Amino acid sequence: MLLSARCAGCGARGAVLCRTCRFALVAGPADGVPDDVEVATSFTGRVRDILLGFKYGNRRGVANHLGGLLARRLGDGPPIDLVTWAPTGPRRRRQRGFDQAELLARSVAAHLGVDCRR
Repeated sequence: MLLSARCAGCGARGAVLCRTCRFALVAGPADGVPDDVEVATSFTGRVRDILLGFKYGNRRGVANHLGGLLARRLGDGPPIDLVTWAPTGPRRRRQRGFDQAELLARSVAAHLGVDCRR
């Protein structure tokens, strides 16, 4: 019980994301987004809780779910050769213990089967 996992979105015991929270992620991208901008999902409600849990709550396991979601959304667009990220600053990286942008980029690249470079 000491190391039991909790859902990053709602805090329920069990997987890194419970079934309800996984469904919230795939509900669809936000409305009113410009055509030249790719959005995996809207930053509201449960999805916001999941993303904040990932970024500030050390919920690194969420990266694979988010990477798969973003890769599926990008899969409908032009071919992708390389995935990169804007590195988190050194102070923030030390505070959080990881670079959430790097984890997400590496997950997206793995799902797409392409290289990932800093």
